[in-house]
Amino acid sequence: ALFCLGALYYRVGELERGQQFGQAALETQRALGDQPSMALTLNLLGILASDRAEYARAETLHHEALTLRRALNDQWGVAASLNNLGLSARAQGKFNLASEYYAESLELKRVLANQFDIAIGLNNLGEIELLRGNYARSAALLQESIGLCRTLGDEYTHAIALLNFSLTQRALGKRAVARAFSAMPLRVTR
Repeated sequence: ALFCLGALYYRVGELERGQQFGQAALETQRALGDQPSMALTLNLLGILASDRAEYARAETLHHEALTLRRALNDQWGVAASLNNLGLSARAQGKFNLASEYYAESLELKRVLANQFDIAIGLNNLGEIELLRGNYARSAALLQESIGLCRTLGDEYTHAIALLNFSLTQRALGKRAVARAFSAMPLRVTR
């Protein structure tokens, strides 16, 4: 119940309350030795810390969740934790580290074959490759994400991937292509 309250407060934007309930849940789970629940709560607390720009704390929490999820052989959870570590690294400007986390997460997502997660993973890795200056790799990853999003009807990720792809095309000096793709996210989300 404490975890659910923490998650609910997170969803409605009350980060402090979410953190309080999440921390209380984690203390109870630790006392019970409930590792699967601890991993889930550590993940929530890491997301809350990231949203509060407490990236070092977020990183610590996501690493602890990752360690538990690996020990539990929770492959979906491992992929999620790696993705969250990528988000924290990206926010801190650690683009090489973010790329490593995103690549490992995407590899697991492909094994698990969840197409929505793969589309998001491709977009995240494509964006970080753009920021690292690996424009051709970025374009290839984003094109794959765009195609998958079209198939799935995932408008949100589709719009973000289109915007990232337009930025990649601009960086490659393909201004006409960049202009054409920069307007597409608006059409997708209408």
